[in-house]
Amino acid sequence: MNENTNRYFTSPDLYLCAFILATEKAKLLNIEGDKKKQALFIFSDPEVCEQLKNDYFSHQALVDPFQMSIALREIKSRLYSAR
Repeated sequence: MNENTNRYFTSPDLYLCAFILATEKAKLLNIEGDKKKQALFIFSDPEVCEQLKNDYFSHQALVDPFQMSIALREIKSRLYSAR
């Protein structure tokens, strides 16, 4: 997937990625490991993800806390099953 980086949104930030997953506006496509054994989360719709990232870091993001909890559990489950 690295050859088409402009087609995907990537981030190592677990909580940001759980937030993006909780919004259901982009799909988590894959989780890759890098040389430091850090996870890199790969999402579809990079434009949507960039806007969500901006909302998240500017404290403008709104998401149901229950959905965030579910998304965090799902992303952790996928992360640890991928190892």
